[in-house]
Amino acid sequence: VFKPSEPPEKKQPNRPPLPVGRARCRHYGCQNEYATADNGESACRYHAQAPVFHEGTKSWPCCNVKKWDFDEFLAVPGCCTGPHEPSD
Repeated sequence: VFKPSEPPEKKQPNRPPLPVGRARCRHYGCQNEYATADNGESACRYHAQAPVFHEGTKSWPCCNVKKWDFDEFLAVPGCCTGPHEPSD
């Protein structure tokens, strides 16, 4: 039960912990699991900005791509290349 004087609890994702030497990328459009030893300057293809969902459209503002279909939206390749950024 939520009480106004207490902050709401933060929900943690229900993902199992990753094995040692593996991490998950935090970049928009990537979020893949990868081997930290294989992370290099061109290992990740991602989007520089967060996706925007507005009135049925899905868009990547960083590369000016707008889609109506969610599967097509997810298939848009990233517009930036760089190393994976591990999530916490």
